[in-house]
Amino acid sequence: MAAIQFELVLTTILFLSREGVRNALLRTKPLEGRASSDTSNLTLLPLLLGLPLTVATTYLYRYYASDDTRSQPYFDRAISVYALSAIIELISEPMHNR
Repeated sequence: MAAIQFELVLTTILFLSREGVRNALLRTKPLEGRASSDTSNLTLLPLLLGLPLTVATTYLYRYYASDDTRSQPYFDRAISVYALSAIIELISEPMHNR
């Protein structure tokens, strides 16, 4: 039960922080000169959006999870590992976008 909910937390964090930027990057036309640095700056946006979103989502999930879910062994460690994995994926996002 908790694994499914943890995956939902992970995909929510990743979707909200990176999909809009990915779609925006797909629609931009590569130009010479300054546009490449603008694109590089835009690729960092998912990380900047994702860090506070990860903290907020993890906190809210811990607060609103049912008592059955919170009583499972290693609940806090597991949700922390999922939050860390979301941050690691967001750190690698600029390379994916390039």
